[in-house]
Amino acid sequence: MSTLLKDRISEALLLAGLDQSELARRIGVSSVAVNGWCTGATKSIKGENLLKAAMHLNVHPIWLATGKGERSPHGQGNISTEPRPIRTFEDGDPLEEDEVEVARLTLKASAGGGRLQWEIDTKGTPNRFRKGWCNRKGFDPTKLVTIMADGDSMSPAVQDCASVTINTADVNARNGNVYAIDYQGQFYIKRIFMEADGSVRISSDNPDKIRHPDWHVNKGNGDALRILGRAVQVQNDI
Repeated sequence: MSTLLKDRISEALLLAGLDQSELARRIGVSSVAVNGWCTGATKSIKGENLLKAAMHLNVHPIWLATGKGERSPHGQGNISTEPRPIRTFEDGDPLEEDEVEVARLTLKASAGGGRLQWEIDTKGTPNRFRKGWCNRKGFDPTKLVTIMADGDSMSPAVQDCASVTINTADVNARNGNVYAIDYQGQFYIKRIFMEADGSVRISSDNPDKIRHPDWHVNKGNGDALRILGRAVQVQNDI
């Protein structure tokens, strides 16, 4: 159970494919207010803001407020829903009219410069997404890629071996969002915070800061950090 509001908000934002500024716009509050929820400066959400946040994050308001119960908005109370059929597909099946295919990628270090390069995983099955989802989020499907997370540093939102979809068109860092980054030739999925002194704090969601400490990239060393794209969707195993 996510015991802190900031952990639940961060987890829900990532799963919903939203950033802080977009959630603020939809709720009708300031970005500062949402940032306070995400950083822990504000310990609770109440009233209308709670209900609006839960609706736009597609989570249950009780879970969002307290961490108790199920995250799904349909997982509590006496509301019953009919199960929806799950359509399976095999490799090579043609795309449906309302689907797009997103390549699954691996990473390799480039020769010489030490930079990382995307490489199509020819053995992996591409992900499929609804065109409507891409349109609602404002994503260009050709700019989306899927990679596999390695390790639990971003748990609970991103678990080990989770499939993470990255929007490679979104490379301008915004405070508190999760990005795929190349730092000194190493690949990470981390949450980024812009500090007042111009440095960038690279943070893990995992509360065990002994194993997963934050680190800073000083303003003068910014060339060592390259943002590859923002994490917009994650698929974890149950």
